[in-house]
Amino acid sequence: MDRETLFRWAMANATIGNYDGHAKNVSFMYVAAETVRLAPAYDVVVTSVFSGLDQTLALSFGGTTHPNALTPHSLAVAAREFRMTPAHAKDMAEDVVRHVVKALPGALHAVAQDGGDPEMLDRLSNAVMMTASHVATRLGV
Repeated sequence: MDRETLFRWAMANATIGNYDGHAKNVSFMYVAAETVRLAPAYDVVVTSVFSGLDQTLALSFGGTTHPNALTPHSLAVAAREFRMTPAHAKDMAEDVVRHVVKALPGALHAVAQDGGDPEMLDRLSNAVMMTASHVATRLGV
């Protein structure tokens, strides 16, 4: 279960353009005396909107840290790394992209209601939609 959650986290980072999703952003928690689970995601930022920041993935996904180098083969490699079938990885990747695109307007609206800067929200919207489209196309999902 946590393996799939971690795959979705990595896929979401690539999809939104969070190129700072590194190992220090993965934590675990005890949910019972001897049960350790993956903690909820945190420090998730669309770093692609900030010029001057590194535009490569902090952690390799499917054998590459370069978003423009993602391919269906990368997805197959990631499936193997996460010990799942390529078909399941593809289904999950499609699901992550679909959820990001569907949730984006509501998330941006909520931030706008809290006084978010309209110009930055437009930049975020454009960046996430463009990145999601590119990642989906490159991975063939």
